[in-house]
Amino acid sequence: MIGRLWEHTCLGSLARILYKFSWRKIEHIPDSQKLWRVVSKPQQIKKDGKPKPSFFRDSTGLSCDLAIFTSIRKCKAGRLPEAGIVEFEVSTVRSPAVGADVGHKPVMVPRWNYAHCELTKVLTNDGISVLIQKHRYVVPQGFWPANTPR
Repeated sequence: MIGRLWEHTCLGSLARILYKFSWRKIEHIPDSQKLWRVVSKPQQIKKDGKPKPSFFRDSTGLSCDLAIFTSIRKCKAGRLPEAGIVEFEVSTVRSPAVGADVGHKPVMVPRWNYAHCELTKVLTNDGISVLIQKHRYVVPQGFWPANTPR
């Protein structure tokens, strides 16, 4: 069933529902999967609209969501309307330039989030630079600048 988990088919959807329902931890996330991280505060964004390096720095494990297990609505739940969602690939996180991995860490607090993941190590400045370069907005942040092309 693990192979079906990543398919964008009815069987893949069923496999994901069964995993979520049983709260089963995923041991390996394929390189092709997308990760989402919410830009929830204007302090996380530079004036040019790109995330600041501090957006990708967390000494306890950078939190993100496995995109295939969530939705924009769930990701932005309880956040300001201006909040955006940044996307990057697992393969980028695992690249030698970044040098980390992604661990599936479902949480129940402050809300049930089966999609929750964490990066396995604190990123270096070089690794952060790669993520800043390789990210894209799934949902553009609305903090500033208002006229930034996305």
